[in-house]
Amino acid sequence: MRISEYKKADIKRTILNDLYVTAENALNERKEQIALENYSIRMAPLLPTLNSLPVEFVSHIDKYIVEIKYKRIPDMIDKYELVDAWSCIFIDKQFGPVDYTATSYYTKSPPRKEKLVPQLYDKAAVLAEDIIALNTERKSMERFLQNVFDRWSGPKQLRAALPETLHKYLPAIKSQKPRKTNKDKTADTDSSVIAVPDALNTRLTTNLLEGS
Repeated sequence: MRISEYKKADIKRTILNDLYVTAENALNERKEQIALENYSIRMAPLLPTLNSLPVEFVSHIDKYIVEIKYKRIPDMIDKYELVDAWSCIFIDKQFGPVDYTATSYYTKSPPRKEKLVPQLYDKAAVLAEDIIALNTERKSMERFLQNVFDRWSGPKQLRAALPETLHKYLPAIKSQKPRKTNKDKTADTDSSVIAVPDALNTRLTTNLLEGS
């Protein structure tokens, strides 16, 4: 029995989601915290003046965005290891900068992307490195799964190619009467042909300890 392309794509999505969603959510929470700290630092000296003005004279935002351009080697021009935008959401609108250059007759001014304040450089660098590491690990796992599912479609073949910890994502093997064949079709499923990413066991252990 062959697994359909649709089902294989669904299995890959489920595996990647189960492996990485918890770690990605934790990184997103740290992004939000840094954005909120950046907002607080930027707005602190301005609040006394803003609070003295009529509220309708001051722009308000429900989302604050920090532009991130991280490079490991400062003097490398336009060589960024990570380009991203970290943001925080306000339930109640707060004073904040808007981008009037992006305004049109039909649209309101969106929040302006702010630069990271120097006080948060070190903290942001640690987070950037963690993001890069997780992205690298996930891409390695994506390539491994793509290679395996591109090459094999049978449940038995996939069980031979995937580590046992991932067998739970595969359909159960239905018992069939043995058929005579000139070639054993499962003989080419030596898992050493496509190496399993080294980080898989570490990721599974981490998720287990974190209860995900």
